[in-house]
Amino acid sequence: KSMHMASLMNNTGAIMSCDIYDHKLELINQNAERLGVSIISTKLQDGRYLPDNWKEQFDRVLVDAPCSGLGILQKKLDMRWRKTESLLIE
Repeated sequence: KSMHMASLMNNTGAIMSCDIYDHKLELINQNAERLGVSIISTKLQDGRYLPDNWKEQFDRVLVDAPCSGLGILQKKLDMRWRKTESLLIE
């Protein structure tokens, strides 16, 4: 997603890519280097808890939220009984 945005932006401007997993950030850095993308910076950061000083820092935000898996309940009926309300709220 970061590489696609960089392409749409013609590698101008700035992109901040955040993730809670360091290995995913390393993949972003490797892909950016391989593709010659210079506008991406990465940060180990949980998107649920952003610093207050970030509120006015960005023009656009793309959220890639984790999937709940609820869309496949019709096909995998046993999953219906493994999902708890507290897990869905999370």
